[in-house]
Amino acid sequence: MDIQTILADFKEVMERWFALISYVDNEIQDAKSEVISQITAQLNNKLNKSEYVIDTAINSTSTNPVQNKVINTALGKKANSSHTHSYLPLTGGTLTGAVTSNSNITASKFIKSGGTTSQFLKANGDVDSNSYALDSHIHTFGSDAGTY
Repeated sequence: MDIQTILADFKEVMERWFALISYVDNEIQDAKSEVISQITAQLNNKLNKSEYVIDTAINSTSTNPVQNKVINTALGKKANSSHTHSYLPLTGGTLTGAVTSNSNITASKFIKSGGTTSQFLKANGDVDSNSYALDSHIHTFGSDAGTY
């Protein structure tokens, strides 16, 4: 066999091969289109049935397959959008009741209601009016006398 005959045979095989690929591709596309058409028809058939009624309003008596009464019940448990809360403002305001903290509380002042400038606030919340000597005012009288 000469080279011309081999090339001609090869060309014929390739043409048949490409024709086969084209045929298979067309068959796949036709099959895909048929499947899509069948699925679409089935969905349309189901959606067109009257058993799939979608309510036009939320109510508590719906008996449709997608029962909006479940949504209505859940919404009924939520607070009305016009309700309000009373919160202590971020600045100012009065807090009543005990305050407990597991961390430090820092303030520029702690003011005891009814306290005076001659009192000091003890750790337990009591006020004390007693006078106490400061360390800088302690005097030592002789070596045997101790510290007073």
